[in-house]
Parts: sequence; C-alpha cells; structure tokens
Amino acid sequence: MEENLQSAGMTCVNKTPVEGKECTRGITDLIKLKDACGALAKEGKKPMFVIYPKEAGAAASNCWLCDSTDLRKSEMNQAFVYNSVSATPAPAPSGAAKPA
Repeated sequence: MEENLQSAGMTCVNKTPVEGKECTRGITDLIKLKDACGALAKEGKKPMFVIYPKEAGAAASNCWLCDSTDLRKSEMNQAFVYNSVSATPAPAPSGAAKPA
C-alpha cells in the first residue's frame, strides 16, 4: 500500500470524484482500490489520485483524480494521496495514519 504513497491525511486541492460506470465505490480492499483508482488516473493522465477507505464515509466517491500535485490537509484522516507517475513515494508527514 505504501508504493507511490505521497501523504496520508492529505488531499488534492483540485480533484474530481470517479463516478458512473468507472466508479470504484464497491471495492473495499484498499490494495484493489488503489490499483483500480491508479489505473484510472494513469488512463486520464492525472498526476495524482486520492483514495478513501469505506470507513472514511466519502460521500461522492472513494476514488478521486487530481488535476495537479497541489495538496492540502484533508478533513478526513483516512485520505491517502498517491502519485500516479512516480514509483518512489514521498515520506508521509510524521504522525499521519498509514493504510492497512
């Protein structure tokens, strides 16, 4: 789960929820969710993506595609931002939650 992880507890400033036929809402396994959302981000040439576990209660979607690499602190502590291009993760801020 930590491969390509940029930050836990952070989110993108500008992002769009994945909805409709490509929706990943039914995926509860975080590794599968990360892989599915990452594939959509790469397909859409998005630099980053955010996943929220089911417990986070994200209303619109549990997969969001980011328009830029600009980040801000998330209101949800179970937000995980991934870089869809780089294979080297940036260190998460100290004290941030790690995905299970």
